Amino acid sequence: MAHPFFDSILPTKTSLIVYGIFYLYICIASLVLPSKKVQGHPSPKRGPRLEYKINGFCLTCLTIFLVFTFGGVIPSLSFLTVWNIANLIQEFWPLLSTVFLFTILISTLLYFKGVTGKSILGEHVDKHTHGSFGLDFWVGRELNPRIGNFDIKFVAYRVGMLWWLLLNFGFLACQIQSE
Repeated sequence: MAHPFFDSILPTKTSLIVYGIFYLYICIASLVLPSKKVQGHPSPKRGPRLEYKINGFCLTCLTIFLVFTFGGVIPSLSFLTVWNIANLIQEFWPLLSTVFLFTILISTLLYFKGVTGKSILGEHVDKHTHGSFGLDFWVGRELNPRIGNFDIKFVAYRVGMLWWLLLNFGFLACQIQSE
């Protein structure tokens, strides 16, 4: 017989869909939003200088606009609500475990990509090791893991920071809606 706590902490279909849609949104928006392009630091070990799209501020502003317009945060705009951001808080524990499992999956895939040195779309693979399995697993064996021009670590930081922002907006919406 399952314990009620474990029933409430396991990923749900809703938590998987919500986080999957959010992650996809960040990936697509990072690729299509206007941005300044900058060159990364040169390093003989890394191969060619990498180019980065610097559009995190634009992505953050777009996310805030979408949440406040279509997320049910502002009561006077409730007629525009597509999905109430307060629902994130109702799914907090399943979402937390979903994010944890997704993080483990991505870290595992990137670890083995770095160990094997296999490129996915012909990109340069710059393997290295820190000498510690834990550090290699969490920080990565590959300095700049990419799929084509898509920098996986660069986007992963955006996902984490904007997810944190969404949770804060979810708590805000719960507070406003409970009054």
